[in-house]
Amino acid sequence: MNRRDALRRMGAGAAALVLGACTNADRLFAPQTGVQPSGAWLHQTRRKEQSHTIFVTVEDNSIRVSPETLEMTTRDEVRFVATNGRRFLIEFDGQGPFERSVLAYTMATQRLRPVAKGHYKYTIVSEANPSNRLDPVIIVMCPPSCEGCQPYPC
Repeated sequence: MNRRDALRRMGAGAAALVLGACTNADRLFAPQTGVQPSGAWLHQTRRKEQSHTIFVTVEDNSIRVSPETLEMTTRDEVRFVATNGRRFLIEFDGQGPFERSVLAYTMATQRLRPVAKGHYKYTIVSEANPSNRLDPVIIVMCPPSCEGCQPYPC
């Protein structure tokens, strides 16, 4: 374990005590964890983006998704996870919120950041049985900190 990992495990309060005498403590610790200097102490800042996970269960005759409707902002990330290991394909109606309108299993299981906002209906298709389909929804809005940007619908 390196020093940075050890400091992360200690938490912000204990790390502040250990790093109090270090003149470069803010440069060592701040960029990776969102900890910012505040006087002599370090405090944890809130992250502005979120990471969402959509759980997909593909069975012989059905597909289940949790959550069925996802609301996210353009700064958030999402990834799809197969709960039972069965592969699936994701197809958006028209242009989707991501760079591609069709996401293969390998692409869908990676972290995806939307490039457009709006209300998107998509279809999850089982790779083993293409007639097995489900149509959930993703809603992409502007982040709350975006000035002059209205949440969807605009």
